[in-house]
Amino acid sequence: MSIGGRKEEVILTLYLKKNKKVIEELIGISIEGIKIEESVGKKRIDLYAINSERRIEIFIENQVGPSDSYNHQMDKVTPLINNISEGYVLWIAEKFQQKHIDGIKQLLQDSPHKYINFYAIELQPDVKKRIASLNTCYPLDIWDKLDSINEIEEKLKVVDDYLWMPDTHLGRTYVGGNSFDFESDYDIKKYLMETFCRKVPNFLSFHYSKKDLKYSKQLTFGAGIGNITYFCSIPSKKRKAVVIGIRFERCLSSAYQHFCEKEELLRKSISPTIYFRDDKRTINYSIESDGYNIPVIAGQLAEVFEKFIFFFSPYIYGGKIKDISQAKDTKDRG
Repeated sequence: MSIGGRKEEVILTLYLKKNKKVIEELIGISIEGIKIEESVGKKRIDLYAINSERRIEIFIENQVGPSDSYNHQMDKVTPLINNISEGYVLWIAEKFQQKHIDGIKQLLQDSPHKYINFYAIELQPDVKKRIASLNTCYPLDIWDKLDSINEIEEKLKVVDDYLWMPDTHLGRTYVGGNSFDFESDYDIKKYLMETFCRKVPNFLSFHYSKKDLKYSKQLTFGAGIGNITYFCSIPSKKRKAVVIGIRFERCLSSAYQHFCEKEELLRKSISPTIYFRDDKRTINYSIESDGYNIPVIAGQLAEVFEKFIFFFSPYIYGGKIKDISQAKDTKDRG
């Protein structure tokens, strides 16, 4: 699954993140530290978590459709198992072919030195129907409506497993605290991501692990249509201000101009102090960072990001720019 892939799988993954108890009841251990699209070797796993008590990792691969050999068994689950030596591996699909399960179990039987518990889990029909319904919702409404899946009594069912990890096994995964080194740009970016996700969970892009977090000079997020991105510079003692905003690529210069013509509405909806950079086709907001209080700055950034997102989203979700005078007004969600 990826955010650019099947949206139904995105919805399932977000539901499991928000309702981790569903997974805990299936595998019998608690999970925490949940991450989405986390890198594991050269692959990215849909949902990653840990059990801190036993220092064990949990890896979950989601399919809303039936199990398949190429895209999931051979391209995702098999490389994952080859890349780890211990942990819980959960493969969720609408329906399994037994040969796909047997292929994974044979791989594990051929690797007895690996302490891996594998679960084949089927998505129940009523859950798939509810996910399909959520898929028709306005994207910023999905997060709040995920809990409607909890109205369904049976959501997931374990149809087969291979349990090789001893109950007394303690893993080797590092379980550290949530401390951040605010002298490190990398840690600052991680803290910003966690803050944005916590304060603006409706914007689904905030839930995903960033591929280039170590090397990027700013955080960027797709705004809902190609060639438009939200961005945020990184607080630094060397910089007196942090800038966030929305950027339109050159091919969408006309869309940028369209919003510039509504300057009064933007200032009223986002902030009176937003400013425009015609040379870069950006609409920006600046926050002073002289005090270098990262938690305070992160909270301020999240508040303004939310205003940007809830203002622009009705016009740019859905594949093409809508005329600002025609798109429906959205209620204040702050």
